[in-house]
Amino acid sequence: MGARGPKPKYENPADLRAAVERYVADCGERGQFPDLAGMRLALGISPATLARRCKADKEATPEEIRRAAEFQEVLDFAKDCRESWLVRKMTSDNKAAQGCMNALKQPCNGGYIDRPAQDSQNTSVEIRVVGVGGAEAFK
Repeated sequence: MGARGPKPKYENPADLRAAVERYVADCGERGQFPDLAGMRLALGISPATLARRCKADKEATPEEIRRAAEFQEVLDFAKDCRESWLVRKMTSDNKAAQGCMNALKQPCNGGYIDRPAQDSQNTSVEIRVVGVGGAEAFK
């Protein structure tokens, strides 16, 4: 007996890539931002399904690992398209700059930050006094 349920959408990365490219092009023709949620709705694919396609488990074969990486590359392409759209919009339309920057700060659109992240680890210096008379030399 075979697998149950409907045939999965976008069984291979090339099909998903073509669908993402059509979505981005359609948004471009309408002058609309190709947002992630809109992309998933247009493609008829859930966040969980996308995550499953991009993940290989511990027992995965080299082919399954390669395939998962190819699906991830498609999602990275879509992210680059969103980031590019936002950067171009914000640099060409001053009224949209703050909104675009807010969107660019979201991890799914670029993950921009205002300032570098602070190193949360404490920095310490250890001074060794070997060969200078030991602790007695500092009294």
